[in-house]
Amino acid sequence: MKCNSATTAVLAIVCNTQLVACWEGKDEGGTCEEACSRLHKEPEHLRDETVCGLTYLGMTPAEGEASCLYFCDAAMQNEDGEARENYENNLQSGYHEEGDPKNREEIELWIACVMDTDCILLADGFCSPHY
Repeated sequence: MKCNSATTAVLAIVCNTQLVACWEGKDEGGTCEEACSRLHKEPEHLRDETVCGLTYLGMTPAEGEASCLYFCDAAMQNEDGEARENYENNLQSGYHEEGDPKNREEIELWIACVMDTDCILLADGFCSPHY
């Protein structure tokens, strides 16, 4: 996502004071391991925002991370196809009716979204699914 003053203003209104981190010019979004770790590992202290400690469906953080890695790696192996129309915009808006990433291009967009989004927004459903 490219950031500009209009983007920041809209995010400020939508998110109250919690903004999506904008890393202009970031070429590489990360890896499955980095994204899944960011989502599910427990923070070592309250101000640690490098990891979010999200849990779903009664899974432990370790189970959530393992599930995430399984689905992420599977999508990464499927190189065929381009991202579906509006896939990136839907990830960043919290709208996720399209479901799981289906191919390498979509999983790379998903990873970038997870790596660039504040934990509070991730907990609210941004960049879903989180597995």
